[in-house]
Amino acid sequence: DSTLQVTVTATNATGTASSISAVTAAVLPPPPASTVPPVITGVAEVGQTLSADTGAWEGAAPLTYSYQWQRCTNSDESCTNIVGATNFSFTPTVGVAGSTLQVTVTATNAGGSTSNSSEATDIVAAASGEAACTDVWIGAEFGLWQEASSWSDGSAPTANDVACIGPGTRISIEAGTNQVGVLHDEGQLWISSGGFGHPKPSLEIMSKSETSTVGTLTLHGVLTGPGSVYISSDLEWEEGMMSGSAQTVIGPAATATFKGGLLTGRTLLNQGTLTFTTNYLEMSDGALLENRGTFKDNAETCAEGCGIPGQIFVPSNASSAALGIRNTGVFEKTQGSGTGTVAVPFGNEGAVIVQHGRLR
Repeated sequence: DSTLQVTVTATNATGTASSISAVTAAVLPPPPASTVPPVITGVAEVGQTLSADTGAWEGAAPLTYSYQWQRCTNSDESCTNIVGATNFSFTPTVGVAGSTLQVTVTATNAGGSTSNSSEATDIVAAASGEAACTDVWIGAEFGLWQEASSWSDGSAPTANDVACIGPGTRISIEAGTNQVGVLHDEGQLWISSGGFGHPKPSLEIMSKSETSTVGTLTLHGVLTGPGSVYISSDLEWEEGMMSGSAQTVIGPAATATFKGGLLTGRTLLNQGTLTFTTNYLEMSDGALLENRGTFKDNAETCAEGCGIPGQIFVPSNASSAALGIRNTGVFEKTQGSGTGTVAVPFGNEGAVIVQHGRLR
């Protein structure tokens, strides 16, 4: 951390003179050097905490350390960062089951930073009592569901697969009818509209025995099948359809918005905060919207041609009547000067609050 300067002395026949340079910036030590690579300790299993030992480093003190956990393919040929996994410990989630893990430790001192990575763990096993992942996403952070090379078994999931997708990903379904037995997706799943083509892209959840999980679901196409889906972070229902005989559950910590679509046969269970903004929701074949959290009706009117102006929940004319809405939480109209209309049966054991406009 010292500084340097130099004195230059010039001499000729008449004498000698000296001049001193300006002082340099502080002289820095070399960056740290790794002499023993980091080591991961613990059992590679979903729910079991792993810890990173920094290994051994040489270099001028003080040294500070940072961590980045990575998910790798079984062959350890490709590793990608796990978003947010930057502590010395990491607890594997179901989205990384079927992969291996490694940790990169970066040591820093006044002279700079140096990184070194551990050896990979064993393949992360499913938690006791849970079905093991049979097809794991090993592709890029952004990818298409149907890209066979992005899945660990070389093909997109089928109705018999337990498919696992780790955090920090956005996977898009843009065409066709796609099936999966059970899905555990800790990133974002996008079911697109498919443009103006028909039918819309769809994902069928097939297993009735185990609930699928998704971090964020953005729906323009079709979510269907006899299997239930639990959304832990966010639902963005822009358009499209939810159908089938199971539930779509919005978890207690999740937020959700929807602008309209078709709910047929399926139960949409809100335990978090669900905000309805525009257009209308058409319900049919015994569909049920069950609100145990907070439902905010912020809609002004429905889209042109959708029926009665301001109508937000409508029974379909094409099939049997809907079960309707069951409210045991808070159902409120918090903004908008227009009238929102519920035109399906409404069972209320909670609170109905109108702060702006009218609710009919």
